[in-house]
Amino acid sequence: EARDKIASDKHENAASCLEEYKGNSVSEAKSQLAGAEKPNCSLASVCTISVKTSMEENKARPVDCDFMDLSKQLVGSNILESNEIQKDGDPTTCVVCRHPETDLSCDGKGCNRSFHLSCLDPPLQDTPPGVWLCIFCIKRKIEFGVYSVSEGIDSIWNIKEGLQNSKHYLVKYKGLAHVHNQWISEIQMLQEAPTLLSKFSTKYQIERAIRWKQEWTEPHRLLQKRLLMPRKLADEFFSRLGNNFPKCYYEWLVKWNGLGYEDATWEYETSPFLCTCEAMTLMKDYEARIEAKAAFVSSNADKVIHDLMSKQHFFSPG
Repeated sequence: EARDKIASDKHENAASCLEEYKGNSVSEAKSQLAGAEKPNCSLASVCTISVKTSMEENKARPVDCDFMDLSKQLVGSNILESNEIQKDGDPTTCVVCRHPETDLSCDGKGCNRSFHLSCLDPPLQDTPPGVWLCIFCIKRKIEFGVYSVSEGIDSIWNIKEGLQNSKHYLVKYKGLAHVHNQWISEIQMLQEAPTLLSKFSTKYQIERAIRWKQEWTEPHRLLQKRLLMPRKLADEFFSRLGNNFPKCYYEWLVKWNGLGYEDATWEYETSPFLCTCEAMTLMKDYEARIEAKAAFVSSNADKVIHDLMSKQHFFSPG
């Protein structure tokens, strides 16, 4: 009963947090949040969970944040229909058209798929910033968590003593933000990154660990937004997964507090740190910037048309 009450309170707080953003009633928001429980899914947690709590508690439960239906200024989708893609073949050729000289390669662990920007659906004009995943790796990341597509441990940032003189290390993973850092045992470190572990004992590495900052796990600005996959394809995919997985349609390019733009990462809209009231404010700021930019472009276009019409009238006979 106590566990059910805690879960109910979390959904109550999450729904209240969301009410201001979309204008829903608390009851409507609660209905959207209902039924999203799966302890072993690393997509997200309830909206009231703060990433400031502890880097030791990195296992999160998902919440359906399908209420975030922001649709303006979307960056191109990463997705192609799975039946249109051949999985095998030369990694230097496009998996869609089978021609060489590709523009974009998937950054997922163990994936060797490459594409032409023009072969993507929809096509892209430029190479997207940050880590880019093909449809297969996106689905793997959703179903098995963010670590399933990472190439492994990137760096060590702290150390602590565990039981029976065992040691645990706070590690950052390649291609992932600091918000996804985890404490892992020395045994696991020896298995996954023995060379990195041996270097950590140096004075430089130990001093570096002290400089790790909690603010690096806090979103500072939302730079872009893009579709994970077309909504119909997403609905079919999540339908196959079952109701315990939250539907996630978009991801945000997040700049983190205290870090540069080069450290920005793409994060699911259902991530716990994007389901807070602070994150809702960042989303509103993003929408305001997009609207202001669109208004500026429209105003300039109107001015150009007006100038052209004025010149045409000036030079017209009569």
